[in-house]
Amino acid sequence: MNNVLLINRIIPTIDDDRICNITFVIADMHLQEVHDKIIKVIDSSEYMDLNNTEINYNGFTTKQKAKLIPEIMKLLVENNLKVYGVYDLYS
Repeated sequence: MNNVLLINRIIPTIDDDRICNITFVIADMHLQEVHDKIIKVIDSSEYMDLNNTEINYNGFTTKQKAKLIPEIMKLLVENNLKVYGVYDLYS
């Protein structure tokens, strides 16, 4: 069986201010320390809020402006989280 996801294209110069449900796929989510670190990073971030973020088995989804994706990526990498993908799911 194929796992198929429909995603929206994000065009940085056009979609900067568009609010998206951005999903970040993070490695080792089965480890409690990674899960705890994500909560800590989100809670201390000026860009993200636990109230508009859903943490799941393979990462998290947060409602953000597209232009904040690079800043969030930087924050995740600085906290030694391994990011495998970033996308905006089609709804």
